[in-house]
Amino acid sequence: MKQILPMKKLCLSIFFCVLSAVTMAQFNGTTVPDVPIVPPTPGFDNQRPAVDITNTLPDSLITFQDRGIKDFCVEWLKNVDTNHDGEVSKAEALRTTTLNLMPFRSFIRVIRNYDDLKWFPNLESLSAGSSYVDTLDLRHNPKLTFLRVSECRALKVVIMAEGCQPEIIHEGGWLQEAPRVIYAKEE
Repeated sequence: MKQILPMKKLCLSIFFCVLSAVTMAQFNGTTVPDVPIVPPTPGFDNQRPAVDITNTLPDSLITFQDRGIKDFCVEWLKNVDTNHDGEVSKAEALRTTTLNLMPFRSFIRVIRNYDDLKWFPNLESLSAGSSYVDTLDLRHNPKLTFLRVSECRALKVVIMAEGCQPEIIHEGGWLQEAPRVIYAKEE
C-alpha cells in the first residue's frame, strides 16, 4: 500500500501539469502539443474493470429521457453496461434480455418515464420498479414473457406488442386495481 501512494501522487502531478497546459493553451489561443499517453500502472486500481470502447461511438449511445432508468442500467445492473463506460450503447441494449428496476434502490430513484424501454427490444423479463406513471408502453418489447408492475402505483394501462402474452405480476394493494392490457402494433 505504501508503494501505491507515491504512484498516486505522481499520477496526480502529471494530470495537473497536463490540465494546466491545456488551460493555458485555451487562454492564449495556442494549440496543445501532443502529450504522450502513459500506460496504466500494473496492479493500480485493479478492482475496476477495464473499459472497452469498441461500442461507444457517439451515434451508437442511447440518450435516455429518464435518468432513473439510465442510473439502474449503468450503476446497479451488471448485465447492461457490459463495457463499464458509464453509458449504454444500442448494441448493449440489444443484448439485454432482463431488466430489474425493482431493488430497494427503486425507492430512491422513481422512474417518471418508461419510453426508454424501446431501446431494449429483446427484453424477456421486466420488473418495472417504483413509478407513478399511468401508462406503460411496451409495444417495442415483443419478446416479453414476464412483467412485474407491483410498484407502479398509478398504473392503469399496459400497452403490449401484438401477440405478446407475458405473465403479468401485479400485487397491488386493496386500493389498486390491476392494469388494463391493450395490444398495439409497433409504430
